[in-house]
Amino acid sequence: MSIVNASVRVIDEIQKMLPEEDLQSRNLRIAARIDLDGDKIGRGFQLFQSELTLNDQIQAFEGFNIIVANILLQMYGSFTLTCVEKNGKTRINIIPERSFTSQLYKGETLGTAKNI
Repeated sequence: MSIVNASVRVIDEIQKMLPEEDLQSRNLRIAARIDLDGDKIGRGFQLFQSELTLNDQIQAFEGFNIIVANILLQMYGSFTLTCVEKNGKTRINIIPERSFTSQLYKGETLGTAKNI
């Protein structure tokens, strides 16, 4: 699966959680880059830079690399996304299903989306 298709899939999952009447007014996209060998970080993680724009607010993700890599590589793990409105900002929380059969997972827990 290409990174474009992976991003579309993640966006689809997020949009399912948003109120239908708001979908047309929402500008939602993900820009991503993955270094599949993971060498640039040095701990077996994939290097990943992600940006999600929702209604022109930028959301920054910690650990989103592992989730997108799972989609790209069609691995065993799955993920759950939840959408929370707080203080007028949208937060996307990501809960991964951990799998220790892959080099992508090296002991650190994933964070949640942060507004920046």
